[in-house]
Amino acid sequence: MNQIIVDRKALERELTIAKKITGKGNSLMICQSVMLSFYEDGIAIQSTNLGRAYTGIIGDPLYNFWVPDNSEKVVINIDRFMRVVKAISKKTIRIPLEITWDGDGLLINGTTTIVSSAKVEDYPILPVMPQSIQHNLFSYEVFNQVNTIGCNDDKRAYIMALYADTENGRLVSTDGSRLYAAKIPSTKNLKPFLIDKESVNILCITQLRNQIGPVRILKNNIFFDMGTGCMSLRLVEGEFPDYGMLCEYFDQTPEAIISMPDKQTVIDAMTEAQGILSDRYRGITVDINGHVIISAVNPDMGEFKKDISKEVDMYSIDNLIDYDLLECTVQLQNHIGYLGKNMTFGFNPAYIIDACKQIPDTGLNLLFPGDDKPMLIQSAINDFQAVIMPMRV
Repeated sequence: MNQIIVDRKALERELTIAKKITGKGNSLMICQSVMLSFYEDGIAIQSTNLGRAYTGIIGDPLYNFWVPDNSEKVVINIDRFMRVVKAISKKTIRIPLEITWDGDGLLINGTTTIVSSAKVEDYPILPVMPQSIQHNLFSYEVFNQVNTIGCNDDKRAYIMALYADTENGRLVSTDGSRLYAAKIPSTKNLKPFLIDKESVNILCITQLRNQIGPVRILKNNIFFDMGTGCMSLRLVEGEFPDYGMLCEYFDQTPEAIISMPDKQTVIDAMTEAQGILSDRYRGITVDINGHVIISAVNPDMGEFKKDISKEVDMYSIDNLIDYDLLECTVQLQNHIGYLGKNMTFGFNPAYIIDACKQIPDTGLNLLFPGDDKPMLIQSAINDFQAVIMPMRV
């Protein structure tokens, strides 16, 4: 069979995902193209950049997304394909696709023929989802929480990737100055692994929202069941540094803690402070001395100072009996904040703002383990943790 009529929205969705998979700047013709496989009552659209691959299905599903060997195939440049589909009248909601009689092109909507961009036999064989144990580890929300820490131009494996700590049940990301950790199911029979951040960005696009299903791992590849598609990613080779010492701070009684019923108070104060900062003067100061005062100084512009303790009631940790973080979380719901000993810290406000935005709850805890130690940001239900390293101001 070399003809099928597909839903326009489904086709546009699969082409958008395929374009993300292939990426930009790859000069290989294969990585600028998709392979269409026509089978009975369905079509598979495959794409790859040789490090990641995707098989999207329109029509009847395929077992383990395995494309039948006897299906009719054609390789088409993805940019040309998308351009032709976009040009079709919006009134057309179902689009006929047909491989030309000589198999060297694709007829779209019965009007436009695109010449094949490569030979089918030259297209790489994409990984097929294995029949191994599946694990429910990730979600769109969890990936979004930790993947806002970009990899920049750093070539170190642990900077370029997210660390799935399956033993302790955490998905971790760092750029060397901060660390985010979100809870995932603990899976003792699965070794920890690294997933590159760029690929996770693709998993978080709008077209795949709420589509992240179980994963399977075979050798150096991880496979995501996306409902109507399957994505395979090559795992990053390397090791993640021992971050346990940083996370241990969350299990210790801090020297000071601020519980905010409304995280927007913190975000607003940090954003205002940023207004006078520059590339040369990037830090703010947090003073805890009976009040919580945010300040910033830029000799080229001026000064900023704001007391955010006016937003909450402050109590001393020393006056609490059997204090622990769980008690703090409970009290947070009653709009109570705690304050410990006097301390002064310097931080990058942009990191604090970003961490606060990743917390889905309204409230949060700011924990201070001690002088010259990182600040810890914790969601009210403790499903997200951030470690912000201090800086000299």
